[in-house]
Amino acid sequence: MIGSSPECPACGNDSHLTTPESAKKVYDTRSWGGDTGMMKVSSADRVCAWCRSVRISGEWVRMQTVSSRARELEQSSSSKSKSDFVDSLTAGSRDV
Repeated sequence: MIGSSPECPACGNDSHLTTPESAKKVYDTRSWGGDTGMMKVSSADRVCAWCRSVRISGEWVRMQTVSSRARELEQSSSSKSKSDFVDSLTAGSRDV
């Protein structure tokens, strides 16, 4: 269990939560800019690689807007639309 919940509060995903160290090894976290590009993955204590949200000092924030991340995922998919990904990226229990 990660913190008080085993899933990301932004997207509800439980299979892409990881530590910042693991995220850096598996994903190209340097490309995670967006609206909050000044935040660093390394300063987080938890990372959701699916929606690119991070938990810093107990607070979850998105490192990339939902629209931008959905567009990025749509471009790498052959069968899902941007709106499919928006639904997936916002399926969590909180508005992050």
